[in-house]
Amino acid sequence: MTSAIDEGPGDNTSAEISWLTLRLSGGFFLLFVCMALIDLDGLSYSVNVVSTWSKRFFGAYWQVLLLLTFLRSRIAECASTTVLSLAAVPAPKSAYL
Repeated sequence: MTSAIDEGPGDNTSAEISWLTLRLSGGFFLLFVCMALIDLDGLSYSVNVVSTWSKRFFGAYWQVLLLLTFLRSRIAECASTTVLSLAAVPAPKSAYL
């Protein structure tokens, strides 16, 4: 039997829980809720500071990345050698399409 760590992305067919992920995400969520109950103005200020910081340092990078991804998809769409096959299905199964 292999663990969920040994499997690649998308291969996780087991119903095992990743306890580390649950603890980290649940702990962050509980911290967020507790901060909101204790000091809502402080939480709002800290969210605004982090949001401003991330926009300043990552904003241009993500905009360029999204633009390049868009342009790459347009090039792939217009290329005559592009063949798109979704899950090797030759035709839609639905009568509506």
